[in-house]
Amino acid sequence: ASQKCFCIATNVGGNPEIISDGEDGVLVPVCDVETVVNALNLAIKDSDYRRQFGEKISRKVNCEFSEKTFSQRLNVVYRNLYNNLKGEIANDGV
Repeated sequence: ASQKCFCIATNVGGNPEIISDGEDGVLVPVCDVETVVNALNLAIKDSDYRRQFGEKISRKVNCEFSEKTFSQRLNVVYRNLYNNLKGEIANDGV
């Protein structure tokens, strides 16, 4: 579960899948120290900004990346795979 922390991350890998830049966190280019410093300064100076982003990312993580949501999505993947394989087997027998 998310801890309602203000999030700053690089815009690589899976980070952009979790954090929407400017909506629930800040994404920065790799090695862009100035952007990180600016984001941290804003978060330090503006507690409402920091709190709002923390609450938004917490809700998002708890909803979209929960164990329940993950298992439901995985179940859909397996069900689709099963149905596709079942169809291929049926077509091979014709």
